[in-house]
Amino acid sequence: MPKSHLLLSRPLAQVLAATVGFAGTAPALASASTSVAIVGEAFHINGQPTYKGRVWQGHDLEGLLLNARLVQGIFDDLNPSTVSRWAYPDTGRWDAERNTREFIAAMPEWRRHGLLAFTINLQGGSPEGYSKAQPWHNSAFQADGSLRADYLARLKRIINRADQLGMVVIVGYFYFGQDHRLRDEAAVARGADHATRWLLDHDWRNVLVEIANETDVGYHHALLQPGRVHELILRVKEINRDGRRLLAGTSYGGGRIPGPNVVRASDFLLLHGNGVSDPKRIADMVRQTRATPMPILFNEDDHLNFDQPDNNFIAAVSQHASWGYFDYRRPGEGFAEGYQSLPVNWGLSSARKRAFFRLLAEMTGSAQLGRRAAAGWAVATAGEIMAAPVWPAPQRLAPDLKGRIPRQFSQPGAAPAPRAGCSATASSPQAGATSPAAPGAAATTGIPGLWATPAPQARLSL
Repeated sequence: MPKSHLLLSRPLAQVLAATVGFAGTAPALASASTSVAIVGEAFHINGQPTYKGRVWQGHDLEGLLLNARLVQGIFDDLNPSTVSRWAYPDTGRWDAERNTREFIAAMPEWRRHGLLAFTINLQGGSPEGYSKAQPWHNSAFQADGSLRADYLARLKRIINRADQLGMVVIVGYFYFGQDHRLRDEAAVARGADHATRWLLDHDWRNVLVEIANETDVGYHHALLQPGRVHELILRVKEINRDGRRLLAGTSYGGGRIPGPNVVRASDFLLLHGNGVSDPKRIADMVRQTRATPMPILFNEDDHLNFDQPDNNFIAAVSQHASWGYFDYRRPGEGFAEGYQSLPVNWGLSSARKRAFFRLLAEMTGSAQLGRRAAAGWAVATAGEIMAAPVWPAPQRLAPDLKGRIPRQFSQPGAAPAPRAGCSATASSPQAGATSPAAPGAAATTGIPGLWATPAPQARLSL
């Protein structure tokens, strides 16, 4: 974890998220800035293996894609008889746009703790965590397989922000609780085609595809079931733009190993740890799956125990498999809990969430951030601070940072606006250097160690 982050109390971070624009529409990107690839059994981002050179307790993290199941980022409910179930406690109503805004606002904090990927689904997941019946209507697909513009607009903002943050988005197409919303098998095929072309047309390079969430769990259409789901994987892989295609696979229910037809068709293998309470079984699953050399990725597991020396997360990493955190609201729990139960608090708002991110930060080398998360502190980058309309009051700073902000910026008041097209950076000039005057060059901001430059990603140096 670089020491150039400013740590702020959570209320201020939420204010900044609302004022800076991270909670709103992400700006259009001139070109993709994050590109995911697979080299052998390793994930690469922008030509380098993920977590390059990182070893934690003897376990090699290089090439892994540590992730979380955050499938409800574009959720909506088109069933008027069930939509009231997801009402926010403060407003008494459901708001799909608010859900996406708050998702986007939370993304930088996830990334700063070492999270490199998350799964989001065009048909979501159970908003109750687990459900026998799913009468709500949450689908980015129309009955004929065409795509809903409002869902795509929300997803576009999320993928754009992930691209800026250096994150990979695992886009799930179908979910067994909602696949019946598509009229027939032809509509399912059309839906997969439309989604794939839409992703390729936007030229995003930071996307992986999960065709079906748990192909072996109760799908209505045979094309999404284990015996034939490989047809859709191959179908998606055949669609290309200028020779570029999407990397694709599919997942199975907890504890199950991918079938040979899926292994042959896939670019990576997805496992789920639901129902697997013994970490030794997680390790066994990886060893059984590794017969074919390609990345192995858990992207759903609700067995946590992050404070224990042996848990499913550590077991997966010990076998050099990526792992994904899945959390939902248990009976009787409040709004702060879970990332799948609706409405979602997308922050690090509960002990379970902070425990996951603390271990993730420790594993990935962001230990200081992990400790801050455990203490309830959030983080803001220099770009967020510089764009805020007011500077933070001293009481909003983490205790060990009080007194380290220049006096003129430690009291609430107008903040200096960065130059258009510039953002803050931690690159400090050498002693005695002066700010270049040429257009587009670095310029002082008035805060020691903080310079405004055209750099796209920024951190505050104190």
